[in-house]
Amino acid sequence: MVSGDLPERRDPPSVGPGRSSSPSIVPFRSLARSSLSSFSLFQRGRNAVKPKAKTPVADACVEEDTHGPLGLNLLSEPPEPHVDFIFVHGLAGGSRKTWSYSPDSSTFWPKEWLPSEPGFEHVRIHSFGYESEWFKIQKSILNIDDFGHALLMDMITSPHLRKTRDTPIVLIAHSMGGLVAKKAYILARKDPRYQEFAKRIHSMYFFATPHRGSNLAQILQRTLDALLLPGSKPFVTELIPGSPTLEEINNDFRDVRSDLQVWSFYETIPMKSVLVVDKSSAVMDFPEERSREIQADHRYICKFESRTHHNYQIVLHCLHKTVEEVEIDYRSQQREKAKAEIRAIAAFLEVEGPPESDLLSISDKQLPGTCSWLTEHPIFSMWLSQSAEEMSSNAQTTLRTERPRFLWVHGPPGSGKSVICGHVIRSLQEGNLDCSYYFLKHGNTDASSLSAALRSLAFQMASFNFDIRKAVLAMAENSGNINHNDHHKIWNDIFINRVFKTTFSSPQFWVIDALDECPKKALNSLLYFLSRIPHWIPLQVFLTSRPGVQVRRALSVDEHFVAELETGGEGTKLDIASFLRSRRACVSDSGLSEHVLSGILSKSNGIFLWASMVMDQLDETYADEDAESVLHHASGEINDIYLRIAKEIANTPNLELVKCIFRWVVCAQRRLSVDELCEAVRLDISRTLIKAQDRLTQLCGNLITINQESEVHFIHRAVFSFLTQGKSELQIERSTGHVRLAEVCLKYLTGQDFAPPRPGRQSSTTFKPHEGLGLADYACAYFSFHLAQCDTGLEGLLLLTETFFISNVLTWIECAVRMGGLKILVKTIQNLRVFLSRCGKQLLQLKKELRFVAAWIRDLAYLVANFGSNLQDLPSCIRSMVPIISPPQSIIHQQFAKNWRRQRLLGVSPVQGWNERISSFVYERNATAVAASEQYLAVNTFSSGLKCKTTIYDSSTLQAVSELWHEKTVRGLKFGPASSSLVVYGTGEISLWDQKHQPVWKKKVDRTRSPVSLAFNVEEDELLVCAKGGYIYVLSAKDGSDLDELPMFHADDSDLEDDARQILLGTPPSTICMSSMHGLAALTYPCAPVTIWDIERRRTRGVFYRHGTEFAYQDVQINDLLFNPVPESNLLAIAYDGVGIVTCDPWTREQLGFSKIAARILVSSEDGKTLFASDVNNGIHILTFEPSPRVIHYIAPVGRSLLHAMAVSPDGLRLYDVRDKCCNVWEMPAALRRDAFDDTFDDGLVDTCDDLLSEKPSANALSLPAPPFTQPDSSQNSWIVCIASLLDDGDNAIVCGRRNGGLTIYCSSTGNRLLDFRLYPDHSYAIKCLAWHEKASILVISNDVDNCIAVRITIPRTAGDAYNVLSPPLFNRYSDRTIRGILINNTGKLFHIATSHGAEVWDIRGEVVGWYYDDVDKKDETFALRTKTRQWLQHPTDPSLLLMLRSQSVHVFRWATLEELTPTQGMLFTISNPLPPCGSMSPATPWMSQPQKDLLVRLGGGSHKRCTSVEILDLRDLSDILATETGAPPAGSKEDGGSNDRMLSVRVAPKIIPSMADAIGLHSQSLFYVDEKGWVSSVSLNDLRKTGDGHYHRHFFIPRNWMIDDSLQLRVMPKSSSVAMARQDDLVIFQRFLALEETRSLKTREYIDEAEGDEGVMSS
Repeated sequence: MVSGDLPERRDPPSVGPGRSSSPSIVPFRSLARSSLSSFSLFQRGRNAVKPKAKTPVADACVEEDTHGPLGLNLLSEPPEPHVDFIFVHGLAGGSRKTWSYSPDSSTFWPKEWLPSEPGFEHVRIHSFGYESEWFKIQKSILNIDDFGHALLMDMITSPHLRKTRDTPIVLIAHSMGGLVAKKAYILARKDPRYQEFAKRIHSMYFFATPHRGSNLAQILQRTLDALLLPGSKPFVTELIPGSPTLEEINNDFRDVRSDLQVWSFYETIPMKSVLVVDKSSAVMDFPEERSREIQADHRYICKFESRTHHNYQIVLHCLHKTVEEVEIDYRSQQREKAKAEIRAIAAFLEVEGPPESDLLSISDKQLPGTCSWLTEHPIFSMWLSQSAEEMSSNAQTTLRTERPRFLWVHGPPGSGKSVICGHVIRSLQEGNLDCSYYFLKHGNTDASSLSAALRSLAFQMASFNFDIRKAVLAMAENSGNINHNDHHKIWNDIFINRVFKTTFSSPQFWVIDALDECPKKALNSLLYFLSRIPHWIPLQVFLTSRPGVQVRRALSVDEHFVAELETGGEGTKLDIASFLRSRRACVSDSGLSEHVLSGILSKSNGIFLWASMVMDQLDETYADEDAESVLHHASGEINDIYLRIAKEIANTPNLELVKCIFRWVVCAQRRLSVDELCEAVRLDISRTLIKAQDRLTQLCGNLITINQESEVHFIHRAVFSFLTQGKSELQIERSTGHVRLAEVCLKYLTGQDFAPPRPGRQSSTTFKPHEGLGLADYACAYFSFHLAQCDTGLEGLLLLTETFFISNVLTWIECAVRMGGLKILVKTIQNLRVFLSRCGKQLLQLKKELRFVAAWIRDLAYLVANFGSNLQDLPSCIRSMVPIISPPQSIIHQQFAKNWRRQRLLGVSPVQGWNERISSFVYERNATAVAASEQYLAVNTFSSGLKCKTTIYDSSTLQAVSELWHEKTVRGLKFGPASSSLVVYGTGEISLWDQKHQPVWKKKVDRTRSPVSLAFNVEEDELLVCAKGGYIYVLSAKDGSDLDELPMFHADDSDLEDDARQILLGTPPSTICMSSMHGLAALTYPCAPVTIWDIERRRTRGVFYRHGTEFAYQDVQINDLLFNPVPESNLLAIAYDGVGIVTCDPWTREQLGFSKIAARILVSSEDGKTLFASDVNNGIHILTFEPSPRVIHYIAPVGRSLLHAMAVSPDGLRLYDVRDKCCNVWEMPAALRRDAFDDTFDDGLVDTCDDLLSEKPSANALSLPAPPFTQPDSSQNSWIVCIASLLDDGDNAIVCGRRNGGLTIYCSSTGNRLLDFRLYPDHSYAIKCLAWHEKASILVISNDVDNCIAVRITIPRTAGDAYNVLSPPLFNRYSDRTIRGILINNTGKLFHIATSHGAEVWDIRGEVVGWYYDDVDKKDETFALRTKTRQWLQHPTDPSLLLMLRSQSVHVFRWATLEELTPTQGMLFTISNPLPPCGSMSPATPWMSQPQKDLLVRLGGGSHKRCTSVEILDLRDLSDILATETGAPPAGSKEDGGSNDRMLSVRVAPKIIPSMADAIGLHSQSLFYVDEKGWVSSVSLNDLRKTGDGHYHRHFFIPRNWMIDDSLQLRVMPKSSSVAMARQDDLVIFQRFLALEETRSLKTREYIDEAEGDEGVMSS
């Protein structure tokens, strides 16, 4: 290069009019688009056979096959097709030949050109071939009708067209192919079986189609006759003008074409002076037909020399017009559905959308023509061309070629790597390729997290790939949530188990920028994930980073190859030269010489940022000498420029202001908006910034920039490094910066703007204190992040934190939940634990404050675990309800419950604390195994005889959904990680059950093959079984067949150590475990060390000895072994009996850590972060699963029961254990997870929260509980199982029956126990039914053995009196039939006993005075149904009558004698206008009545989209039947043998109640019910019945862990606005909670798909 001259960039070759100017776009589609139709991702078999290499002869045959295959062939398939193009050739043509200008495949335009055209990214393309050669000697019987029928059948049976059943079809045909296409369409329209398919055909394109025949056909036929060829060709004869076939096709097509779009192109250039098809034959002259001439002859009318050819452009524009019309229809029909699905995925993954703003911001920095050096580089082309063509249809058995999956671009800071990423992304997108991308951001911890990157990539892939979208949606529907901070969980669940198991029709591309911005541990995980991408997945990955990142070494494993390119070379210098010229051109009076620009280029060393900043300085010079001076003093180091800018700012009065701005930009957890930054500066240093963006950037020496979203950030990551690491006047100490930001945020949150409203004064409008406050969102979300970063100034921060919890914490919780759901709360808890750990080491003198903050941290964790879903549903309930419902010893209850004096929770023990056990199942026999998946919980128990029973529960509702029975003893259960298929294994048998809990296969095994443990492989198509005989064998998950076997010892193993060789062959191991993720197994024998085996290589890795036992006798038994499920963690935990837990590296056999917990059983969370260990006392320790495990929580023993097994839910928040005859469900606080901690946190920090709470408080300290939670009683014998119905709302007593036969009378106003007694002193039979008549002081009960007892109870009349049971009982008798209900009449002298066969009326002595029995034989098929649906009720307006209701009839009886007053069949009723069924049908609920109201109400049977109808039966229609005072029976009664011709109508209310679960009462024309989320709500029957607007009211919620029984025992007391509820062994009264109301709109049946009403606020 001549000095003083800038290098010239050569212009890229022209790509023709209407094409993109990017030189690298044109070949992208042809390089990367597959010629195969799709890739079916079958699972790799263990003994898969590698495909044979192609022979040269075979390759030659492929090359010479230019004619094209027969039948319907897929040429190109986008991830989400909206329209199908089908190309049909003509006479003597071929499915490829007709559309190719030359034998070279590059001119096969339907495949090579069309898919990459703009606007065609959703077009799926096919070609159709058939035998149309007229010159073949063989005779043909085929005609146009045969060809048309073949085309129709191929379209109907095509798996691709059937996969998307609504995509429109465009038929594009040449010559005779147009007649074939017309015939296919006619056949489809005329056949009723295919008429729906015919509606999909949207358009037809005809290229020189002889609709009226061709004269050359007649000449051709004569020629064939003259040549005396023996083979006739009927399809040639049919092309002769006037042939019957043509006339028939034209007439039929005219009749059926309807709204079909028709395009006709005709030739204008003759072949050998003759037009093969003239215009009169090529154009049909339909009114809606669009025709156009093509400057070509008959052969070349549909094939083109190049993409820029005029004829191709004509055809392209016409096709594009059709695509646009289809897209308009598609958007109108499918857009809302697709948008709703994408919104659901975005909510599930917690992403806002693709990072388009980042791409736009980076793209704005690129000059036209730059960066092309990379996309034109041979290495880039080689990386791009690694496409689906290199993978056969059996893709998983095909090895990748030497072409790379990964392209790594690295270079120094400021060399344009991010701009290059933007260029690559746009180039791929413009080539219609599926590109997902992510920019890891400096200074934004959230955006630089690996979990955020993976979630964004998954979202983008789901956005443009139909199959992936459905897979992720199914995951969202099944699991409901995912741990968004756990990148291991995201990778395994979303990518390995979902995305990579879908069918890919085109290669996928990932572009990930700035790997060096990812935290170190997360970066190692990312590289590990990428290196383990299955080789058959058509995924190409583009990466950028600084040179120091060890990308090559991490990714160059197995069959993966890494290509590299480096920035800063000649290509980058060419781009810098273009940049310098453009900067000079932007300033018209710029006097910068070519010499100066050349000097900048030579000094830049390929660093764009350096050249840009030098140009900024030159812009401020006004003389050539000054410019030369700037260039002379400018070194090649970017930091020198930063130092110069820092000195200039230091010499101005704005130094403090600029440092404040830099402090916030450096330390902020995410990028701040201009408004947020201005507010932060005002709060920090009381300075008001001018919001003009150009003024702000100039103030900061152009070191910051503001993007299009008005976010402030540094111009480059190097600025951050300079400010935090360099020595200058602008240096920012991050530690002190975080202290200052934490102070500002805490003072902001404790101010008046966040003060909660006074209780009882809240209006019905939503209280949102943070709206309109500039820094509110940031302070709410990230104040705790800054606290966690602080290691100085802790005393002041602790006091500020205490003030925050004393004042506005409830308002903060409400705002945080509104902003980000529970995620902000969980992160805050984890950050506060770190902060408190630091404070606990340095501020021992502030023990009171430390304990107070620790108590709030603990309470926040339990608030999320116990009330999380309710907080998300109504954030304002944190102020009105949660403090009252929280345990009395919780800090939130002590501090805020007193503010709500009208509402009280009665019946709760004053010493009650938080309870982690949310449910417990009790069985008749011992439980042996437990397993958990996202959807289900499985528990195995012994049953009668020798059988075992596995009960399947829904993991969210904990309701039993299925039972599996086994003949053999079951040792263990294992769910598939993705499919929820269940493996049951034990002595002598292994069985697999599918998702619907149906058996797939069962396999008998002998004693030596009996499983000890079992695991699925990564692909979930194989089962690895550890056998009792000491070896591993592999089974097919499909059919249970044997695939492989791995003996764990061989006689000639010379590398085994002495202790291992001493084990005799065939000796069963005492403990064995394996990890399919590691490919390792660990086993031990009695009095032997741990032997580690490499499963893949079939050899031992070595023997592990615990420290101090290397040369000693191994006399300590090993209880359990467990691999950390995350492969890169390389951890094995070993539980030594009586010694403790040892962790080691299974590859190096190096001991890493030790814990003194004497563990018996070990289990781990799926993310590998948490270890659960049961000890010898049956307590459960929760530890960090890391090299040095630390206890973070403890669950005390439950009674004396022995713990047999444990399982952890996939999200790690639930623990299940089985102990003797019980299975416990524990809800772990979300704060126990450590996945949200930043890598900058010190692993040595000890969580002191529980330690502080366990210490004895000082005299002036706030009263706090010592234990973290209250341990519940393990026995359920004393639990309340029934509550007597309240005959009068003014009743003072509530009577409850218990499972152990006990009875308790509670005071309805105080909740106090008034009397505990038993009527069966010698037995513990459970109370089944009871009835209480307070005015008559009579209680009637029945038990499990149908013993019915009635007693009188004295009711106290004065303060000194007490309740007392009088002896002897009024009656005590057994029933010979099962008792199902008890009623007492209004006088208290008659008792109605409902039984399985009918009913009886007893008097006060227990004598039967009336009876009614079903006359149906017990063996009759309808007997069970009739007895099950029978319900008895007191008539609501006539106390002398009883009602019996069946599924479709009402019967009326006299109370005293049970004489039926209605006909034998009763009064039949019909349900008018019921809801249509949807999904599984649930039975209707029992009828409810209200005294003095002539109506009955129940919830309708079935379910429709989570909404429930209300059915109302008006009893006034029975008035003529009940008029029996005259003594004459009504006409049609059973006495005159008549029949009942009258029908009652059950009206279904036009309004729909969303998510109703159970009705609990009917009072004052209002229906009270509990919804699926536990909300106690009410709705007026008038609102339900009227056609106008209506509302329902939500009053309060029942905590989820209180609803653990199948039947919810609730009684409404409207007079006191209270509700009584049985909670395990006590009665809880929600006093005046019904006065709390949140009003929501009812939806009519026509709008049940719409969302519920706007969120309200609890008001009293």
